[in-house]
Amino acid sequence: MIPYLPLQALNAAYEPMLSDAVQRVVQSGWYLNGKELAAFEQEFAAYLGVAHCVGVGNGLDALTLILLALREMEGWDEGDEVIVPAMTFVASAEAVVRAGLRPVLCDVDKAALLNPAQIEPLLSPRTRALLPVHLYGKACDMEQLKALAHRHGLRIVEDAAQAHGATYADRRRVGTGGDAAAFSFYPGKNLGALGDGGAVVTDDAQLAALVREYANYGAAKKYEHRVHGCNSRLDELQAAALRTKLPHLDAANARRQTLAQLYDAGIQNPAVHIPYIYKEGSPSVYHIYPILSPHRDALQSYLRNAGVECLIHYPHAIHQQQAFSSLAQQHFPQAERFQRIVDGAGQIDRKDQPEALSDVAEAGEHEVKPEDTAEGIKPAGGQRDLVGVQVGEGAEKSDKFPGNRHLLGHAGDQQHDPASDPGEGGAGSPKRTEHPFPVTCRPERDCAEEKNGGDI
Repeated sequence: MIPYLPLQALNAAYEPMLSDAVQRVVQSGWYLNGKELAAFEQEFAAYLGVAHCVGVGNGLDALTLILLALREMEGWDEGDEVIVPAMTFVASAEAVVRAGLRPVLCDVDKAALLNPAQIEPLLSPRTRALLPVHLYGKACDMEQLKALAHRHGLRIVEDAAQAHGATYADRRRVGTGGDAAAFSFYPGKNLGALGDGGAVVTDDAQLAALVREYANYGAAKKYEHRVHGCNSRLDELQAAALRTKLPHLDAANARRQTLAQLYDAGIQNPAVHIPYIYKEGSPSVYHIYPILSPHRDALQSYLRNAGVECLIHYPHAIHQQQAFSSLAQQHFPQAERFQRIVDGAGQIDRKDQPEALSDVAEAGEHEVKPEDTAEGIKPAGGQRDLVGVQVGEGAEKSDKFPGNRHLLGHAGDQQHDPASDPGEGGAGSPKRTEHPFPVTCRPERDCAEEKNGGDI
């Protein structure tokens, strides 16, 4: 089985520097709030182009701490509202609740990003902030969001947990377009630590100071606790690992983008849909390479039977999570097109099923038309909704997939040479063998998040 992503192999690319960094911390005798953290905070802030970076325990804490700091600075009341996309990892909404605020869900656009056109009808006298999520590594339309926030006096808190090194349309780095941004350094991220980790970045000195205070048990000075805080730290070991990887982030992201363009060109199947393709000026850094299919289960089964592990991001929108059952009666058509609804037995809930592929065809720039659906692809259980499937990294070339070998190659430093591959148009190239589903890989340096205990 080709694993979703083999962390050991991916981290090996940073050796011996990574092990040297770990050993340096171990031998230092200083494991929390030391020189490695201070250096990483300075280096990551400089990389992004912001004034302040505060290392914290994880991405969920980073979002929560930003909102707690803004509550104090702005005098927000318990239950004031934050606009959150309906399709995102659950931590985006959980952070709002943890900060004593109320998430108000907004539908997403065809790239699964917060849709500026859907926000204004949701605003109320209690709306305080927008929380755009740069999902899958693609930046939201920050110009529209900033203009809307300015008109209505709202703050912007960016969830950049999947977008390390990504840029907006104006080429500035993601994390610099709002009042503050939250990053996760979960091991599977584009910039991943060796355990949990996160950071808050901002140009606001007061906000940064409050985040530090809340993250240190509510104390700006040892043993003097002004507010109820928490313990949220980026330890020295993680900071040292991140310092080792940070100088290589842009190159790693560029490699992801190169692979994405191969997938954009190579996936030619009407039953597999790409929500967006690589574009100069507004590129994704492809934390994952998402694909959509009206036959998700059949596609996933096909890939697994072929020895390719794949995962789903995400099987439920926020309002379909039990933790947010109070929002269950709400309806977000585009978010719901990015997932499928199953009952406890794993069967399709028929009342939520579209009657035809045309009902769910508008999931991205390349419309999937009913007449394009291959006759031979009819999974048990009927029509599946459009969903995202991400496929494992680390594959070796395999004769099981002639004609698709470049989509199976390991996304490491080796470059694929079509001329040396008889399945890719080189000398003596055999006739391409077609399969009902193209075989794809997700770009490099990520991991099997579900297996490792979470996403943020």
